[in-house]
Amino acid sequence: MKIAYLGGKHVGILGALTVLALGHKISGVVSYSEDLTGVLRDFGLTCYRSIRDNAFQDALKNSDLLLCVHGREIVPSSMLQLPQKGGINLHPYLYRYPGANPIQRALQESNFRASVGAHRMTSQVDAGEVLCEEFTEAEGANTVEEVYAKLYPLYIQVIILTLSKIQVL
Repeated sequence: MKIAYLGGKHVGILGALTVLALGHKISGVVSYSEDLTGVLRDFGLTCYRSIRDNAFQDALKNSDLLLCVHGREIVPSSMLQLPQKGGINLHPYLYRYPGANPIQRALQESNFRASVGAHRMTSQVDAGEVLCEEFTEAEGANTVEEVYAKLYPLYIQVIILTLSKIQVL
């Protein structure tokens, strides 16, 4: 599949490398971190700063899917309709904390039933159909970074499961 990609931070790197390792082509990237930009430039990919960039929108039109792993922008419905198979977002603690800062909210509530979920992107933030959600225990994690460290394997697993489902559809 040709995948337009939005990502940032370490999970964005992990997601992009998983997509490439599965043999998919990344047709355009919006990077929200210099680390991700550096890694993907090593693969010969051009990174844009925003979904509003015309070149990224052109890539989106020529993609099968939009995949978001730690994105920072709300994608309008008009853009979600451009890729043939729509958009998928990965989100930690999707079952309980849609929206911003889910891990921080989970830590405040001492909720250690951590997860990574994949859902279809819609005009409503984090409200689309859930395609996959995998769980782990984050007991002993005291910071956002420590929870993410426990979630990294789940990001890979959820991307693999979700992309295999999307290819069948």
